[in-house]
Amino acid sequence: MHGNLYFPPSENGKWEFADLSPKWDTARLDEIINYVGQHHTRQFLILSYGRIVKEAYWDSTPESTYDVFSLQKSLVSILVGIAQEKGLIDIHNPVSAYLGAGWTQVSPDEEIQITIRHLLSMNSGLDETLKRETDPESVWFYNTPAYHYLKKVIASAACSDLQEAAEKWLTRPINMSDTTWVPRENWVFPDGTPIVALQTNARDLGRFGLLMLANGRWKNEAVIKDQSYLSAALKSSQQLNTAYGYLWWLNGKKAFQTAISRTISPGAYFPTAPADLIAGLGFNDQKLFLVPSQELVIVRLGRPTENSEFQDRLWSLLTDAC
Repeated sequence: MHGNLYFPPSENGKWEFADLSPKWDTARLDEIINYVGQHHTRQFLILSYGRIVKEAYWDSTPESTYDVFSLQKSLVSILVGIAQEKGLIDIHNPVSAYLGAGWTQVSPDEEIQITIRHLLSMNSGLDETLKRETDPESVWFYNTPAYHYLKKVIASAACSDLQEAAEKWLTRPINMSDTTWVPRENWVFPDGTPIVALQTNARDLGRFGLLMLANGRWKNEAVIKDQSYLSAALKSSQQLNTAYGYLWWLNGKKAFQTAISRTISPGAYFPTAPADLIAGLGFNDQKLFLVPSQELVIVRLGRPTENSEFQDRLWSLLTDAC
């Protein structure tokens, strides 16, 4: 990932807009906005080399924030990498080294085999009740209940809560000023501590996407210094589902497994999108798309699209517009 990137100042309102000619077809861009607006979108943002190509809001403002559900996983991936870079954790160590014994429903001998990397890669061998389904690295299963323990690992390693660690390491350095971690009502770990949701908006996620395009740098500052971790996070983390890195979705692979399926489907995850696309995805069609070859960041937040072809159609329209 490289290029002459623009980094917006701390004031969101001062974000520069891209020169649309000759690269962008303005009529096609308007068609994209009309299309996404017809499919329950609240916020939509396209960045090219860091500058705004197009943004739109429906019953929302640039400052409005929303729970982005599992899109949070991609930020947690980076927080894990920063914690490792600081020497606070090692992803190859057992999760129990940071949380203590008994965080699962398996025997101590089985539990100690489950590492942080297994939770990042979704191949821990646990089911959603944290009981043993199979050996680690035997099956790929999108296990959100197990994933949530990564947030407890970060907080334990940082000797703080997740909000404080995330602000210090990630969101404050890149001015994600509207982003917070908030407890979800009636959703707690077995020990009673709350499970937190990521509350954010399109522009803050645009900043995060821009950081990723810049290989972890923001202007002249290295926010993510561990390039080996960053590279590994954005590559196939295992061979069971090559379309998955460390809590990131990857395009351009020969087959993929989705978050809701236990079967492998042939072809690329996003068939109408560029092969190098990387994505953070959340329930209700929350989307953060990165296209390194084109220095693009695209964010879509809203309610469920209720259209299985939405993603493919969106990328067809984007290809026509650019």
